[in-house]
Parts: sequence; C-alpha cells; structure tokens
Amino acid sequence: SDLCTTRFKNQNKHSTDKIGNNLSHQLLLEKINESSNTEWNLILEDNIEIDIEKFMKECNNILKEAEKNKSSFIQLYIHPKFNEIQRKRKKEIYKNLYEMCFQFGTSAYFIKKCAINGFIEKFPLANVIDIEYNKMINTWRSLSWTDSGIILSNDQDLLKTKEELKSSLI
Repeated sequence: SDLCTTRFKNQNKHSTDKIGNNLSHQLLLEKINESSNTEWNLILEDNIEIDIEKFMKECNNILKEAEKNKSSFIQLYIHPKFNEIQRKRKKEIYKNLYEMCFQFGTSAYFIKKCAINGFIEKFPLANVIDIEYNKMINTWRSLSWTDSGIILSNDQDLLKTKEELKSSLI
C-alpha cells in the first residue's frame, strides 16, 4: 500500500529523514496491528534514553489512568519547548499526566491497538507523523506524561548542556 501522498513525497524529496521517519512509524504500526496481542503498545525510537526505575515506578498507574480517561495514546517524551506549555495550558488528570497539547517530538509513546487500526486506515499520510498524531488528539483523548523518565539522547538542549559541561571541564 502507498504510505505517503505524492505531495508529501515531493515536498520532502530533499529531506529524506522526514519520509524515513514516517515510514518507520507506519511500518511498525502495521506490524503491531498484524501481530501484537497486547492492548497497549510501546513505541520507542532508537535515540531515546530511559530512567528505567522512574519509568517503571509509575507506568502501571499511568496506564490505569489512561484507561479511566478512555485514552488511546500517551506521549512519553515531551520536548523541552513544550513541557511548560503542556503543564500550563492543559488539565492534569493524574500526577504528571496531562491532556495532551499540540507538540512535536513523537519519539516515545504508548498507543492502543484499536487506535493503530483506525490510524492505518488514514494512510497515505500527507504530513509528518507528529502532525498526523496531533490531528488525533481529540479522537484518541491523547495524554502527555511529563515526567516519564524518557529523554532523547541527541536532544539539542541535552547536547548543548553536555558541550557546556565539557568546555567547563577543559
């Protein structure tokens, strides 16, 4: 099946990372839809780091709260630019768990199989995966876990901090 619109491919022909990122998520979603036997599925890009103790300590509670909220999607990585916006503009439904605001950084998330099934029917996609998922915020009752213990190992802010640290040590 065709996964991206011709317009999207043409707009991004010089930015193959956007096309590749979309295709990676889409092919993984199709694989999960075909073979996963779990309701909630965890998607992690290869550039994330997890504080496993922090993540596991609250993970089951977060999933229970998502079920109570009838949610199908939980954003686990919040880009630093959106963290403050998330906390100020949206309702907290459980500690560090908020109704999701529009954001970029779809690097780590939980998604329910029923949401995957419906999302696959929307292929081919016309935008980057972040925008396509943001379009689903209301339908999926998407949530955002602001202190999940997940960061990007190549996050520009993190890299800048590491560089500042390194230069101060020299």
